[in-house]
Amino acid sequence: MVKWQRVMRPGGTVYGGDFNAHSKPRDPRYQVQLDAAIWEDLIDKNGLEIGNDGRPTHHWTREDHEGKLGIKLTLGNRPIQKWTILTNDHAAGSDQ
Repeated sequence: MVKWQRVMRPGGTVYGGDFNAHSKPRDPRYQVQLDAAIWEDLIDKNGLEIGNDGRPTHHWTREDHEGKLGIKLTLGNRPIQKWTILTNDHAAGSDQ
């Protein structure tokens, strides 16, 4: 178990990742709440800011369905001044 208080630095800490945190309160595009409780608890207990601006960070297609979600998050213990999504030419990660 990560001891988050040891990881966070007072000068500013940013966490970014493909957390697969399907949170209905944070992204109304979700139909089902899934794997979000640990991240919501971390955000709330530590006063973290979500840097995402509401744009989807993941586009998916399965059979004849497709959609967009915001499962990749950028979190910080100070306000994130500028946030963007890299284009596919520069993006990296599990969904690229």
